[in-house]
Amino acid sequence: MSKLGKLVMVEMVKIQEPGHQLRQKMSEEGLEELGKSMAKVGLENAIKLRSTPSGYEIVSGHRRYLAAKDLGWDKIKATIDDLSDEETELRAIHENFHREDLSPIEEGKACRDLIEKFGYSEKEVEKLCSKSASWVASRLALLEMPPELQEAVDVGALSVSAVRELAAITDDEAREYYTGHAIKQGATAQLCSFWRGRWELEKITRGPSSSLPPDAFMHPPPAEACMPCFWCEQDTPIRAIEHLRVCVHCRDTIIDAKLVMITDAAREQREKGKKQ
Repeated sequence: MSKLGKLVMVEMVKIQEPGHQLRQKMSEEGLEELGKSMAKVGLENAIKLRSTPSGYEIVSGHRRYLAAKDLGWDKIKATIDDLSDEETELRAIHENFHREDLSPIEEGKACRDLIEKFGYSEKEVEKLCSKSASWVASRLALLEMPPELQEAVDVGALSVSAVRELAAITDDEAREYYTGHAIKQGATAQLCSFWRGRWELEKITRGPSSSLPPDAFMHPPPAEACMPCFWCEQDTPIRAIEHLRVCVHCRDTIIDAKLVMITDAAREQREKGKKQ
């Protein structure tokens, strides 16, 4: 009787690792945790295989296979399908999008493969991945970024939104400089946006006729972006600034109250001066 589509126990030695892998690296800690769980409760979800001339190839469940291998299992629970190379890769992409913790770079490569290899439109990719148009566009854009930014996202040192800000710094030396500081500080997108704005301002200030070398403008960036408080005008970290939603009438009332405060403070200062 055919084994296709049925749940069977397959000898580990007959299984080959997948030829198409979205995941470029796996966490040893994650595999160890998975192995502990499988040793305790067994394999809850069978892996998926396809038949090959020499045995079977993994379609999905690579991490479960590796954990079973580390545990020394002789057999593993699996379902077997008759799939072509294209069908295997498509299924792996689809299942990994929903089940595996891919890095943003790996997600971007999967989106690109769907478009370039299989002729999917971006709309179809959105539907397949259950993601928004902006998510797909952001993942594809990552693949066009400089290598140091791709690496920072891939290893989790910076967020997608943070590297998007840094990518807008078109001077290679300045971008690498700010990227290095961003990784050291674990910079947020908000802080990277502040640095990008500062670089743009310095570029305008420097100008083509400046006699100073480019690195004269490159000093350690501030650890936090600040802005003056509307009321006391002291520089305050943006993260600590509260934004109040008020109508036009109330806004004018607040501005008038501030003017009164400034006037009273000035009058008080003059009175102190007269007494002295």
